[in-house]
Amino acid sequence: DTPKPRSFDYIGENGKIILNIKQRAMEIKNTLNGGYNSVSIKTKDKLTRYDLDGKPHYEKTSKKIIDTPHKIEYTKHINPQDPTKYRMSQGLVEPISHKDLDIVENYLKRQNNEI
Repeated sequence: DTPKPRSFDYIGENGKIILNIKQRAMEIKNTLNGGYNSVSIKTKDKLTRYDLDGKPHYEKTSKKIIDTPHKIEYTKHINPQDPTKYRMSQGLVEPISHKDLDIVENYLKRQNNEI
């Protein structure tokens, strides 16, 4: 089950697709995300923003600059006195993995009715 290539530039001599994380993020941005730099995926208690392209972020905790692609998780904190009110707190900025890109790609394909 070899995935179908989105660009012939990334096919090796053996026919396997050769994409590093940055190239793959750009392919997803340009082919599935309408050229937009980021994708936000919301669940019941968190939101994850995947920045496929754009400026790097400075991660205060590690005191490092995290280049794109990267992800930022926001956790939802519900007010116990009034459950209709909540606030979101930003988590760490982390580099994206191929597994993260699989999540983004599948999410966008579902949004675009390609799955």
